[in-house]
Amino acid sequence: MISDFMKNTCILFLSLFLLQSCAEAQQSKSNEDSITLSESFLRTIAAKEDTQEILERYANLDAVSLEKELDTEEKKLVFWINTYNAFIQDFLIKDPSLYEDRGAFFGKDRMAIAGESLSFDDLEHGIIRSSRWKLSLGYVRNPFVPKFIRKMRTEKPDGHVHFALNCGAISCPPVRIYHVGTLYAQMDESSKIFLERSAKIDGEEVTVTPLMSWFRGDFGGKKGIVNDFLIPYEIISADLDPELSFGDYDWTLSLSEIID
Repeated sequence: MISDFMKNTCILFLSLFLLQSCAEAQQSKSNEDSITLSESFLRTIAAKEDTQEILERYANLDAVSLEKELDTEEKKLVFWINTYNAFIQDFLIKDPSLYEDRGAFFGKDRMAIAGESLSFDDLEHGIIRSSRWKLSLGYVRNPFVPKFIRKMRTEKPDGHVHFALNCGAISCPPVRIYHVGTLYAQMDESSKIFLERSAKIDGEEVTVTPLMSWFRGDFGGKKGIVNDFLIPYEIISADLDPELSFGDYDWTLSLSEIID
């Protein structure tokens, strides 16, 4: 006969096994859901559906699981670009008056993500741009950032993200849903389309978006702007040594159509 001690021991081990299995299943579900969540957020906005349930899921994301899931530069960019764009649209659809004070709109903590209160500046400059000082033209990294941002941020800035992020203004690029596996091709396409529409050429003078001035370090300076963007995207010919100038930015509020 099996003793009571053996029975109780078996029950204890079985209970521990079931608890561990449930915890692993929950963590796996969290890992699988976060990037899909960012895509669903944008689709929900495009369909003009209520976003409250998605906002709650964002707030309840597990920070440890999120960090483990976003284990490549591509995954980080997909999640945070989609998230930034979706929150911008969601806030401004619900209350366009928030855009009247843009400094407060971008600088104030207003998003609940994985237990953290974050601002749009936190997402753009802290995480997506690898903690570059907002006003340093992309050349200086901010050493004083919270632990959450350090864990989530990209390894280095990429100028292409400026043609993927939509800040709610007329001069912003359109919002599209970015995906793991196609991100870099999508950003190439977005960059080419934006530059074709915005760049102006007059002899050797080439006027480009002021984004390339405000964040010139992200683009690799003038050399990077020319060799990594204007020439590859066929905005100018390879034999042109352009004189760069930077145009104006129209900050008029304009909510974007969402492209899937």
